[in-house]
Amino acid sequence: MRYTVFMAKRFLKFSKYFFLLIFIFVLIALTGYFFWFWRNFSRASQHNYSYFRQLARQTYQVRLPSFNILLLGLDTRSSGKTLLTDTIIVASYLSNQNKIVLLSLPRDLWLFSLKTKINALYFYGQKENQSNGTDLMKKEIRQITGKEIKYSVLFDFNTIAEIIDILEGVEIEVVKSFDDDFFPNDDGNGGVIHLHFEKGRQKMDGQRALQYIRSRKSADLSEGTDQARVIRQQKVIMALFEKISSPQFFLLNPETLGKLLVYWQNNIKTDLPLPILLKMAMGLFGSRQPWLFVDFPLELLVNPSINKYGLWVWEPRSGDWNEIRNWIVQNI
Repeated sequence: MRYTVFMAKRFLKFSKYFFLLIFIFVLIALTGYFFWFWRNFSRASQHNYSYFRQLARQTYQVRLPSFNILLLGLDTRSSGKTLLTDTIIVASYLSNQNKIVLLSLPRDLWLFSLKTKINALYFYGQKENQSNGTDLMKKEIRQITGKEIKYSVLFDFNTIAEIIDILEGVEIEVVKSFDDDFFPNDDGNGGVIHLHFEKGRQKMDGQRALQYIRSRKSADLSEGTDQARVIRQQKVIMALFEKISSPQFFLLNPETLGKLLVYWQNNIKTDLPLPILLKMAMGLFGSRQPWLFVDFPLELLVNPSINKYGLWVWEPRSGDWNEIRNWIVQNI
């Protein structure tokens, strides 16, 4: 009996020291990890501790209601002066669900009041107000969707390519093999090159992803349309979101995160404050399904004869935007 009690005491003593050693080891490991993370992140982001302390305080104080963000992708391939928006997405942040619902608007929507297509609005908005060319876009998209646009984020396709390269590529699922024999060469001479995309999941760098989302001249009718290109753009955007929001990526890539912060601050034109972006990202980080793309209801649109406006356009089949606004209220 005494021997059993003696061994029990020795075991408890050993267990106490064992768990103490484990605790010390974990503490040292965590301290080393945080030091490593901070050193690489701060060096890449080019900011000091005081900056991040102030940013953290501002982010903590943010209280987020639901709001809408306008994502605009500029087509600057020709000369950089056209300022046509090739990508127009309304992103609705739903605070009660920690989710963003994204709706891509067809770039050929016809605006009766301005007698132009929606993809030219930024160009005209810049002529009205060079300091903020998105005001006109926000106003007109509110008329179409019924949604108040709080913020805007402006980028061009080269921006997407550069971000993908910072991330060292993204995984894209190509649903169907297709070719494009008339992809613009962008050499200034109006030449074209041949592209081929093979079916299957594959890692794309920035240049390859750029080709994937810009291609629209395939002989395959299921891939050679603007709608097919919109779907491919959605795939690339979702791949970006999924990689950035991955816990594994976030915890193991402090230098890349620092580079993304620098790129956002130096290259992205936006009126979205960084603390609000970070607060939103924190909410999305813990959500099971943080991103959802909703297809625009093309069945509510019609293509009038080119003779009507002199252009190929979409217009609402009802003659106004009420039907589309009601659809958005019911589905977003």
